[in-house]
Amino acid sequence: MNELEQDKRYVFGDMIIVATTDLDFNPILKISTDVGNVIVMPSSDNKIIVKSTTDK
Repeated sequence: MNELEQDKRYVFGDMIIVATTDLDFNPILKISTDVGNVIVMPSSDNKIIVKSTTDK
């Protein structure tokens, strides 16, 4: 399995994906497209938080 490198930009179609960490070293995926941005991160209870600028 391939792993994403931290703070490296990956381009896939019209998406730019960056894997990074927060201050507590939790993994974060930042996905940017022409229509908005999505941030994916873990929560404290083993669930996934998804924040989007395209949500209304």
